[in-house]
Amino acid sequence: MAERARACALRLRKFSRRAAAKRCSRSLSLSLATSLRALAEASFETFNGPFSWAALRLSASFDMRRNLIREWGEVKAQLGQKKIHGLDRKRRLPISCLMITRRHFMAGVAGVILPTLLPRDAAALPNVLDETYFAIRLGDSQIGEHFLRVRREAERVVAEQEGEATVRLGPIPVTRIRQSSIEVYRQGLLESLRISNESGYYEPRRRSITAEASGGTILLVDNQGRDYVIDREAMPGTGWRKASLQAPVLISPRNGKPREPRVIFHGTMQIQDLAGPPVMTEHWEMRGDDMDSQLWYEVETDRLVRMILRYEGRDIEYLRT
Repeated sequence: MAERARACALRLRKFSRRAAAKRCSRSLSLSLATSLRALAEASFETFNGPFSWAALRLSASFDMRRNLIREWGEVKAQLGQKKIHGLDRKRRLPISCLMITRRHFMAGVAGVILPTLLPRDAAALPNVLDETYFAIRLGDSQIGEHFLRVRREAERVVAEQEGEATVRLGPIPVTRIRQSSIEVYRQGLLESLRISNESGYYEPRRRSITAEASGGTILLVDNQGRDYVIDREAMPGTGWRKASLQAPVLISPRNGKPREPRVIFHGTMQIQDLAGPPVMTEHWEMRGDDMDSQLWYEVETDRLVRMILRYEGRDIEYLRT
């Protein structure tokens, strides 16, 4: 019995060392990528003039850099502690901690060096149709951000969205809402849909919604696992696509249920977004079930400028920046 317990303890110790070494390797990989980022800025200024990350917003490595910065912030917070996942910083680190994984190294190099290899006027990729940021507001306070990118892949149009908002009572966070989605269209019809929702701050609840086109119908699974077979011309009710307002059925982005809200057109009006002069927009409204919302689309481009959602008795505003 004692020998079995000793063997089990030895196995657990090896596992914990291996996991700690892997986490340490990831941290050092991110550190290297950050150094490469600084080197890239210097090289860009040498060959192309003053460097500006804002000019590279639509570069191929935008997502890599954004995720890299987010992960590096988490690593710095961990490094501030006396111990890192059970490893004392004063002790000698295992040699495996000095090994940089190929995945993190390539992500760092591609995410930092690639923009410097592009010509100054080539930052905007030809397959990106739209890339927009929205400030999420509750009353006069900004509580989060939302990001939308629409791109073309051969015969498909792919829309990616990611947003996060935190509601606070004074300095105390009450709840946090996160949502990410991927919509794929072919010839104007929905081909697939993936939505991931997370609500709650201290004990977040995660749920997902999926939809797949199959023949002349769409197979829909809501956030509780219930299946639906809906009209082939159904669309997600995520709001960014003006053409979706004319769909016979809308998929609720909150719970995944098929809805048929009433759509009302209120005419045109000027909207002042957070960046630039006022723009002329079309004002639309959806009423019914959990789809109550107001939407403003730019007249010239049909792009979303402003949206107000009714959420748990509050008006949550999305305003283009």
